[in-house]
Parts: sequence; structure tokens; C-alpha cells
Amino acid sequence: MPSPFVKHDLFLSVLAILNKSGIERGAIKKILKIIKEYSSIDAAAIRLRAGNDFPYYASHGFNPSFLKKENSLISRDQSQHNPQLSCSNSTLDCICGLVLKGEKIKGVPGFTAKGSFWTNSTGSFPENRFLKHMGFCIRNTCSSSGFESIALIPLHDGKTIIGLLQLNSRTKNKFTRDLISFFESLGTLMGIALTQKINEEKINSTNRNLEQMVEERTMEYLKALKSKETIVQEMHHRIKNNLTTISSLLALQAMKLRDRNTKDHLLNAVMRVKSMGIIHNKLYRYDDLENIDLRKYLRFLIDEIRNVFSINKEKIIFNINCDDIILNIDTAIPCGLIINEIIINSIKHGFPDGAKGVIDIIIKQEKEWYFINIADNGAGLPLDFEKDKNSNLGMDIIWNLVKQLDGSVNIESDSGLKYSIILKREIKEEERWTKKKY
Repeated sequence: MPSPFVKHDLFLSVLAILNKSGIERGAIKKILKIIKEYSSIDAAAIRLRAGNDFPYYASHGFNPSFLKKENSLISRDQSQHNPQLSCSNSTLDCICGLVLKGEKIKGVPGFTAKGSFWTNSTGSFPENRFLKHMGFCIRNTCSSSGFESIALIPLHDGKTIIGLLQLNSRTKNKFTRDLISFFESLGTLMGIALTQKINEEKINSTNRNLEQMVEERTMEYLKALKSKETIVQEMHHRIKNNLTTISSLLALQAMKLRDRNTKDHLLNAVMRVKSMGIIHNKLYRYDDLENIDLRKYLRFLIDEIRNVFSINKEKIIFNINCDDIILNIDTAIPCGLIINEIIINSIKHGFPDGAKGVIDIIIKQEKEWYFINIADNGAGLPLDFEKDKNSNLGMDIIWNLVKQLDGSVNIESDSGLKYSIILKREIKEEERWTKKKY
């Protein structure tokens, strides 16, 4: 029997292996090897729960044929391994099954208060008493395999039996009550440690499954996103082509007209279509259409207007003072069209025939409102100008777009022309349109 110092070392060795490696089969085999050497027995094994069965998880010293024959504890008549046996009420055979179910047979020696079973002479089993136990099948393979002393120690976490430590020796009288008590303490330690590791493995397995699911869903999302991006690009390409076609047709029609007034109206329409194309082209270059930087967008827009109208930077100067404002595309498009119309009107009517001038653009955000002030030092409006009588298409577009954005506009003509526009801070476009009544 191991000395107290050996027992202490055995406890520490087993605990160290379990803490380091958990329930890896290699680690359990190391533990069984240590137990076998310290106890001077011939074979040791551990059974762990697997569904309704408790097959061997690891062993040391048992030959392969023994392990193969005794691996499952499910009644052989139920598993059709040995139909001649009749134990239809039993789910786990032999004494291992009794220990794992936490059962005892009254009047049979060897069962301990903690649920273990041990004997120093398998040949003297009171087999007739076992056979009288309802639904119980004794295999007695250990005895027929030459093992005289056996000890079956339940592994539990304090509440539930999770497995069994099996110790076999070919020598009689190998075990004592003290040694069995020691192994029961070791079994409790191993049961608690193994339960913890099993739970950790379950958590890790669940995490791995979740990570795999997340990865799979992410890949599906990325594929869907790529497909969506492809569709958006295709739509953008078609819209761009359609706008180009419309502006080209209008330009061809304008070239055929002799009436100057009608021709100017068509050319103005061509410029608006081109401006819409510019806005559309610039906006859809953003990766995030819900977060468009208004200041950056304004600079893009003004650069394009300069290019379309061939405006020299020294002739018309743009001063931009814009807060850090982020718009979604549903607000950015009409807002861009408003600014586009005001700037084009200033260029065409405020600075005719290439006159020099300055256009100031100031945009501020306060709480739920955007304040847009655009002023030029050009010719201004005629003295007899009345909105309802004299406004042109450009002004009508401005008024309607401002109304669309739940805003208001005021025009002042004093040393030039000044637009003061107040727009309600953006909400989800579907909400804005849902609230509209026509």
C-alpha cells in the first residue's frame, strides 16, 4: 500500500496533469500509468459517459481483446451482441453498471458507503446472489481473464456520476479498506476536475461552433454584399448612360431650333441633367451612403461646375464655410441639387458675359436644423421681380426641393443675391415620405 507521502505525490501529480491537459486521452493515460505504478496493480482504466453508455475512454495494462469485448456496458441482448442473454430490464451490465447507476445489491459484500465496489477474489463471487437481482446481468469477464482483485471507483462531481475508475490485479488480496478509501477521495478529485474540464470543452466547442457559424454567416453576408454592390454598380452604370443619352438628345434638339428662347430653355435642361449626373456620379463613389461628408461633397460639386462652365478660378471665387455635417444620400441628393441650382443661377444671371464675382456658401447645423446661406455680389434680381410672376424653372426647382426637405427659403437682393434656407435635420427618408400628404 502506498505511504502517505506517495499518496500526497499521487494527488498532486494527477491534479497537475488534469489542470494542464484536461481530458485529453494522452493525459488520462498518463494518470492511469501513475496509478498503476503507485498501486502495483496490473491494469487501470477510466470509463466516461457517452450518451447512455460508459465506454472505456483510456486504459493502461488491459489487452485489446478485453477492451473490445467489454467496451460497451449496454446489455448485450439489447445490442444484439449476444442474443442468448436475457436482461431486458437492464441498460448497463455487470458490476460496473451497478456502480455507475449508483446501485447496490443487498447482502453482497464489497459495496462501500460511497458507492464503490471491490473484491480481492473474483473467483469466490456469490454469483447466485447477483443473478437474483432483478434485471441484472453479470459478465464476470474480469475473473475469466485472470484478474483476482478488482476495484470499481465512481467518478463524480459531488452530485452526478460521470464515469468510473477501474483497477484490476492478477494478485489476490491486493486492496484494503484504507486503499479503497484513498481511491474514492482520488475519484472525487478526478470527478470534479474532469467535470470542470468537460464543461470547459463544451463551452469551447460551443464557442467554436458559434465562431464557425459567424464565419459562415459573414461569408454569406459578404457574398450577398458583393452581389448587392455589383447590382448597385450596374444600376449606377445604367443611370449614368440614361442621363447621358437624355442630355445628348436634348442638346441635338436644341441645335435644330431657331427660336432663341426655346433653345435656351432646352440648353438649361441639358445643364440640369448634366448636373444631376455629376451629383449622382460623385455620391455613388462613397462607400457609405448613410454618412456623406457635406463639406467634401460641396468641394466635389463646385469643381465639377467649374469644369462644366469652364470657369476660371480667378474670375469667380467660391468661399466655403461649412460645419462638420454628415448626411445620408436621401438628403444629400436634393440638398446638392438645391445648391447646384443656386450656383448655376448666380453664374448665368449674376455674372453674365464672364464677369468676375464672389459666391459665399455658409452652412451651419443647430440642433434639428441646417442653415444654408448662399450669397453672390452679382447683378441681383430686377427691381420689379415677383416670385409668383417672374421666377424661372431654376427657382421653382429650388422652392420645391426645399419643401421636400421640410424647409423654408428666403431671397434677398441687395448688392447681389442672397438665399437663406432652413432645412429640417434629416430623418429616415421613409419616415419623411410617409408623413407627406399630397
